[in-house]
Amino acid sequence: MQRDETAYRHDRASLTTTRDLAAAVSRYDLVLAVIPLSFVAAAGWSAVTDASTTTTVGMAGVVCLLALLDALFVNPPRQGRRGAGG
Repeated sequence: MQRDETAYRHDRASLTTTRDLAAAVSRYDLVLAVIPLSFVAAAGWSAVTDASTTTTVGMAGVVCLLALLDALFVNPPRQGRRGAGG
């Protein structure tokens, strides 16, 4: 299966404004972004404050768990509904 490079360049060029980018990002893209960002934030918080690394990583794990539970059970993907990429 060969990719149509012209269509790919056209799609990327159309995402020039913040509003276009926000419309192209799905709820599940945000869930995938929350996972590493919560651990980066936990590492930063642990470095800046006197909080223990174990506590901050545990809190980041809880944030990730909540995001995953929301994506899988509260707002699961529906059949027939596709995001901007598909």
